Amino acid sequence: MRSGTLEGDLKGAPLRCSLAGARHARAGLLVTGEAGGSTYAFTGEGIGKALETGLLAAEALIEAPGFARSGVPAGAFEGVRTRYEATLAALQPRFDLYERANRINAHPWLADLLIWRAQKSERLLRRMAGVLEETSNPGNLVSLGGLVKVFFPSW
Repeated sequence: MRSGTLEGDLKGAPLRCSLAGARHARAGLLVTGEAGGSTYAFTGEGIGKALETGLLAAEALIEAPGFARSGVPAGAFEGVRTRYEATLAALQPRFDLYERANRINAHPWLADLLIWRAQKSERLLRRMAGVLEETSNPGNLVSLGGLVKVFFPSW
């Protein structure tokens, strides 16, 4: 940025999150990625989730009876829609955990406190990294019990 020249104003846009706010399928159309709200609310991670929903859509199409290079046979799309929406529903609990953890973002002082505390605790730093890497439950980090463990690790 120091040596570059801005060609326009810096802008942002809200992220569609938690698989909410979109109809994921209708006749002849499967919605994936950002269009389907496949971003985690707490972390803003969306590329991996977009790819995952794309793979799920492809699998639903491939599993359609009579699927060929020409596409889904007439009348078979209802089964594709049902399969695809079922796989998204199976993902929903994971998205719900990140949505719940997102409450911390409404309290910047709390996020700052967690970061400050993580700088002093390798264990907490690993837990926070695990949330970003999807190996730790984000709901546990931002629960009352999780916060007690953050600030009183020997309890």
